Amino acid sequence: MLVEPPRARPAGRRPQPLTASTRDRVDRLPWPLVAAVAAAVVAGTSAGDGFVVAVLLGVAAGPEAGVAAALAMAAAVTRWGTADLGAVAGAQDVLGPALLAGDVTAAGSSALAAAALLLAGSSARDVDLPLRVAVAAASGLAAAALACGPAATSVADVGLRVVASLLGAAAALLLSSVAVHRVLPRWAAAVPAVAAVALGAL
Repeated sequence: MLVEPPRARPAGRRPQPLTASTRDRVDRLPWPLVAAVAAAVVAGTSAGDGFVVAVLLGVAAGPEAGVAAALAMAAAVTRWGTADLGAVAGAQDVLGPALLAGDVTAAGSSALAAAALLLAGSSARDVDLPLRVAVAAASGLAAAALACGPAATSVADVGLRVVASLLGAAAALLLSSVAVHRVLPRWAAAVPAVAAVALGAL
């Protein structure tokens, strides 16, 4: 009886390693700018976790900005019980803007958290203009989301959110100017951020 030898099975396709040119293209991607744009989208739409915005700001503007933003989001947790920006927006839709709703300590905590986020954008120094604008937009939109960011359930709410976002972005861009850099240290945003957490815990 003749027995045929087993046929060799075709080798499966193995993943090809990245070529040098592909790695170079990945390395050349402007990751800080990508992170800043992503943070602006998350903050502007209130569609995500606030700590994600903090991480993205840390990538875009440096660790000082990331730590200050994380503390600002922690202050939001002490007030609203969540870092979900959608839930924060929904609460403001019911109770009113965070700057005006609740007692003095709650409103003050939200104001300080927003100030910390505005100052966080000033941590991006010695960077080109597109990145500076993107970081300012992200920090300004995040500040608006915590201070005056109701959910877009009516025309009035949309208008309020747009105005607050534009003012926040403009203020953050102003704080990122070279003249302000000469006065404020990189860690300046941590001061109102810590105060926001302490006030929110009262």
